[in-house]
Amino acid sequence: MKDHLDKSDHIGRRMFMKILLGTGAAIAASLVAGPSAVIYLEKRSYKENIKYRLHTLANFDTSNILVVYFSRSGSTEIMAENMADNLKANLVRLNAPSYKLGYLGWLNSMRDAYFKIPSNIDPEKLDLSKYKLILLGSPIWLYRPAPPIKTFIKKNKFTENKVILFNTYNSKFTDEAIQEMQDLIEKVGGKFADHIHINRNRMLNQISVEELISKTKELVNKRKEFWL
Repeated sequence: MKDHLDKSDHIGRRMFMKILLGTGAAIAASLVAGPSAVIYLEKRSYKENIKYRLHTLANFDTSNILVVYFSRSGSTEIMAENMADNLKANLVRLNAPSYKLGYLGWLNSMRDAYFKIPSNIDPEKLDLSKYKLILLGSPIWLYRPAPPIKTFIKKNKFTENKVILFNTYNSKFTDEAIQEMQDLIEKVGGKFADHIHINRNRMLNQISVEELISKTKELVNKRKEFWL
């Protein structure tokens, strides 16, 4: 009887270890597969977005409107370019090499968004004195605007500039995060005037680039009289 119990106990321990190892392997696989899937979808989105870029956009020496934006997979870039085209605004892209597409860039972006770490951006400072209206755009990361646009605000002087914040996102943002951006803009002298945003939906079910462009034009046409 004792031998039988010892044998059963031994088999039970072996089964437990197999389950434990299997569970550990599954968790490890999910930790790799999750980001890998996101990175794949980001790259796919970028390839689709880049087809719709407005490569003929020109800067206007006499324009008193400026669009400044950061974009990783291209959605915010599409929104920014179409806003600039509609408003006849000058356009500046913020480059942040730490967040380039790929696993390391994704990891850096999530880390900096979570811990609110400032970004290294280029350009870092601009002369904003000639602009009456400035539109600042970024994607939403972890429910708040991505770090590069926040860094840009902190590094520049907004002397009575009217400021519009715009975002693209896949899930949601918090009112607290937008209020934080408004407070920051006003702290450096800007006048926060509006926040517009477009939800592209989850990455497996995003709206088309054509719909993103259409929604952007609709928003601008509806609000620009108020902005200007």
